[in-house]
This record gives sequence, C-alpha cells and structure tokens, in this order.
Amino acid sequence: MVLLLLAHGTVPAVPVPPGWNRYANVRYGYVTCYPRTMRAHREADNGDGRRFTAADGGQIAVWGSNNVDGSSLTARMRMSLRRDEIVTYGASKPGWIVQSGTQGNRIFWRKMYRRSDRFVEIDISYPAARKATYAPVVRAISACFKVGAPAY
Repeated sequence: MVLLLLAHGTVPAVPVPPGWNRYANVRYGYVTCYPRTMRAHREADNGDGRRFTAADGGQIAVWGSNNVDGSSLTARMRMSLRRDEIVTYGASKPGWIVQSGTQGNRIFWRKMYRRSDRFVEIDISYPAARKATYAPVVRAISACFKVGAPAY
C-alpha cells in the first residue's frame, strides 16, 4: 500500500542540513526537516502531519488539510492566529503566506501553502529567551519546507 501511495503522490526532494532529519508526508505531498535534537512524535492517526518538541520548549507542528470551503490564504492565516498573538512580520507570494511575532513570552513563525484544494502549514514556536538558538532553525526549516503533489 505504501508503494501505491508513493507512486501517486510526489514529495519534493530537499537538502537536509547536517544533524537534521527529514519528514515527508505523502498524503498531502509536503516535506520538511527538523533538528535531530527534537523529539519526533508519531504521525497523526489521520496521516495529516506530525509534531516535534525540544527539551528547551521549542515546538514544530506541520500538517495538511483540505480546503473544503474555498478559503484564501489570507483568510486561512487569519483563522490560524491565536487571540493573544501579535504579528510583527508578514510576507506573501502567490501560493504561500508567512507570519511571525510573539505570543506572551514566546516567538512564533508560521508558513502556509495553498495548493488548489488543500493547505499545508508549519508552525514553529519557542521561548523568546531562545531566539538566538532558534533563528537559524527557522531559516533552515524555511529553506527545506516544500510542497509537491498529494497522494490522493
């Protein structure tokens, strides 16, 4: 069955930095990388994504979802914002949007892709006191987070 899914979905090839692992999701056709120092939790039962956590409070969550109501990227990103998040940076190009900012004493960085009938999102958060540690992590993930074709 896995071979059948791989034959129909395409996950982009990405370079993985030394000391990092790769996570590919065939169901939604995306790939990202994450530091080996982070704990990879098991993939969600519905196969949409995975979480990664670090002992110092850093977290990565990545998942895909179907765009059942035809939402735009801007509308979907607005729905992703939590009540106490303050956006300090935003950028977008056709097909993707990114925002970062603060939530209390934490920093967040969120990127979302829209591909026809689906969204793929990655959300990174970490303690503000660890900004120097996580800035290169966010840059590396930004470079290796790619979306291809889903398996469905």
